[in-house]
Amino acid sequence: VSILIIFLICLQTQAAVCMVCKSFKKGHCLVGKSNCTTKYSPGCRTRDFFIFSGTGKWVHNHTELDCYKGCWLEGIYLLLQR
Repeated sequence: VSILIIFLICLQTQAAVCMVCKSFKKGHCLVGKSNCTTKYSPGCRTRDFFIFSGTGKWVHNHTELDCYKGCWLEGIYLLLQR
């Protein structure tokens, strides 16, 4: 039985304070402004959301800002081979 285990490694760093915003556009938070603290790398997280327009192009809709939460069970994959 061979077992291949792949781990997503989380690196701990110094605590970072990040801005939290559910809808960030053109330098302003429109919805859900607060902050969070994380000690996990990469720290603050930015996610861009796009929509497919009626003209057939992807258009930037908004950005979300939050903290990286660290490793969760979903980040660990086990592949068992027999």
